Amino acid sequence: MQVFAAKRNKYGGGLITRKINQRSKTLAFIQTLIVCSHHSNSIFDHKVMPRITTKIRAKSSETLQNDRWATLRSASKGKSAALDGFGRLDVGSSKPRTVKCNTFEDIANLIARGQATNIVVVIGAGVSTASGIPDFRSPKTGLYYNLQKFNIPYPEAIFDMDYFRTNPRPFYTLAKDLYPSVKHKPNSVHYFIRLLHEKHLLHRVYTQNIDGLEKLSGIPNSKLVEAHGTFETASCTRCRSPQSPGDVKDSIFSNKIPRCSNRRCNGLVKPDVVFFGEDLTSKFYSYVSDMKFADLVLIMGTSLQVEPFSNIIDRAKFFVPRCLFNKKAVGPFAKKGRLNDVFVGGDLIDTVAQLAAKLDWTDELSRNTIQWESEFEDRLQQYGFMKRIAVRPRPPRSIRRLPKPPPDTPETTTSSEAETESQSSNSSGSTPVLRSSKRRHDVIIKNIIDKFEKTSIK
Repeated sequence: MQVFAAKRNKYGGGLITRKINQRSKTLAFIQTLIVCSHHSNSIFDHKVMPRITTKIRAKSSETLQNDRWATLRSASKGKSAALDGFGRLDVGSSKPRTVKCNTFEDIANLIARGQATNIVVVIGAGVSTASGIPDFRSPKTGLYYNLQKFNIPYPEAIFDMDYFRTNPRPFYTLAKDLYPSVKHKPNSVHYFIRLLHEKHLLHRVYTQNIDGLEKLSGIPNSKLVEAHGTFETASCTRCRSPQSPGDVKDSIFSNKIPRCSNRRCNGLVKPDVVFFGEDLTSKFYSYVSDMKFADLVLIMGTSLQVEPFSNIIDRAKFFVPRCLFNKKAVGPFAKKGRLNDVFVGGDLIDTVAQLAAKLDWTDELSRNTIQWESEFEDRLQQYGFMKRIAVRPRPPRSIRRLPKPPPDTPETTTSSEAETESQSSNSSGSTPVLRSSKRRHDVIIKNIIDKFEKTSIK
């Protein structure tokens, strides 16, 4: 007997999309199990056909639901099985049902009971303020406030591409405060997120920050999406060629304006940080598929004002709990919001420590933090901008484009000509590419003339 997953279409039918091999004989009455995402008591049995048309509504008793889920778990080799939305069978996830989370304790119990195994974390500048990096919009302490001495027309102009081309100095001054260094280290919030990864509970981390502290805390690249770019790489704003991040950093900290390594281009070079009007990284748009599998969304230290980053949390399913850790309620949490929206106010470090205490992770987090902090300097040395990447400048156009040989000519020279060429090159030392190509071209022309003279004499 086999269990099939069916994909539902707008007419109520569907196509068979996946099957799981079965060994249990108790599944004789179930071929496909579909559970509505919004009404968990509505369970349908479908007969396995090329087109699924027969539907028998089951009783909405909790006992019948648990019996059928237990049968389905035994068929999938002990793993739990759930359906993504309507129809796609996801083996290894939790049972899709409406979970009521109205308080901070409900969020902690959800993680402790193992009902949140695909956690998506969305973090903003408030996470980095505990590491000594100021945020952007705080009065008298934010980065925008400290840039008033440059007389910029408006604070966001520092990340405007047109303004950067005319006056790049304010951005390079700001970059000094944002570059990862020994004085700015990951804090307990970063290490709590890494602990979620170590416990196989983390699905993805989406960050607005460009300071690189998430990567320096040990969160792998496969779990991290830096939506607004990073200082780990750099490129030219004119020819888009990659540049050495180490050289760019040295130029910025020595109050010089970094230029492209190609002298013919000589364009402005900036770290790969996303400016206003620029496209976000292609990796950012994976949130559309990630939110389909999220069973808990943790939002930490963000104002939810910058789009399209603020649209990430709206992609979560309606019944999925969302918890905001911030000083004040923002975005949909300032309004009525959804049923399972939870706001936890106060200092971010303290509230995350309270969450770790409710999960009995305090001792484990402190032990791991000591170990991970000892690895920080090694990670900093391995970070991209610390490596001096040897970027070869492009050769001049006259050397890069060799003259094309005329048609119907031999592509290779004779052995005697090759010997004379090698002898002349050895005697004269290293010959420039332009001269050798010119000599080769002259030899080809000479061969054509000799061939023409021989044919004309005959």
